[in-house]
Amino acid sequence: SVVMKWKEQATRLRSMGIRNGSTEEPSRIFRALSRSRKGEPVALSSDSEVDLSEFAEILLETQYRLGNQIGCGHFGLVFAAESLHDGKCYAIKMFSNRNENSRKWIAFKEEARILSYLRGVPGVVHLREALTWKKQQALVLEFVPGQTLTSFIRSRTRLNEDETRSIFIALATVVKHLHNENVGIVHRDIKGENVMLNWKTINGQKIPIITLIDFGTACFVNDAERLKRGAGTFEYAAPEVLRGNPASTKCDSWSLGILLFALLAGYLPFHGKNDESTAALVLKGPSFHRLPWSDGSVSLRARNLVRKLLSMDEKRRYNLSECLNHPWITQEEFHDLERENSACLAQVDLYNLQPSLRSMSCVAR
Repeated sequence: SVVMKWKEQATRLRSMGIRNGSTEEPSRIFRALSRSRKGEPVALSSDSEVDLSEFAEILLETQYRLGNQIGCGHFGLVFAAESLHDGKCYAIKMFSNRNENSRKWIAFKEEARILSYLRGVPGVVHLREALTWKKQQALVLEFVPGQTLTSFIRSRTRLNEDETRSIFIALATVVKHLHNENVGIVHRDIKGENVMLNWKTINGQKIPIITLIDFGTACFVNDAERLKRGAGTFEYAAPEVLRGNPASTKCDSWSLGILLFALLAGYLPFHGKNDESTAALVLKGPSFHRLPWSDGSVSLRARNLVRKLLSMDEKRRYNLSECLNHPWITQEEFHDLERENSACLAQVDLYNLQPSLRSMSCVAR
């Protein structure tokens, strides 16, 4: 059967009552999480808008020819731009601040520091330079061609497992580089809108090229203070983050699990009417959904990896090394999958679900 697109599926899930039932009050961390959606403007005061325009004029006159707005990050607007020196195309992320202690100013400095540190790491957007003028700032970034992973999924609705595997391996490999002890970065906002997808043909075979963008909430794994602050997007945020606990590399694993689910199913597993109801879905866990692959179109191996990445227990959740060694990735034999899947389905009965919902399968545990 044809799988409904993301918004239609979200409506379907809400009609099933999945958004209700959480006994946990929404954490104060909700207010710190990103409420931005693609295409929405960043909230700036009228004074800040004037300053931002003035900064843009300075850039226009001296270094870059600004084009259309192409996106927005947590704390700034992103514009396409052409360098007046080398004629190359770049993406300029512009910030406007009056207070050097503001979240925007701190975010600008942190993103510039992290992207400078990550220069040369495969699959990470390249920082050309960081500019400041009065109390306005700009990051001049590599212009990444292609489309976001969200746009790609919406255009295709649902992918086969071979396509999904190739894209997911490319993405997971990039994130593993970030988590490597020699790098030690947690992105904290991995989502479809922050993953750029392009294709390269090698020997007649299309190879996905992944670039991770928007490091506005990224931080070092040893930055304990910053890891305590809420960051991310509700549909992709790990349960421990929603509860206000410090983030770790495992929150990126959770986000990858959300994307793997979306690639296989064509919609997001947790999507409520608003941020609080979406968070309630996550915090209710383990969560059960009427899966679109009950016809056997998605293998047990793929479903098993989704469960491993969407484990409610942070300690049991797969890290990226475990993820990339999973049999669905390596395509090796895994004889315990049938037994584990049966145990998972048996767990549904333990929750005494209504008979009409017994066809649901376990996605996260």
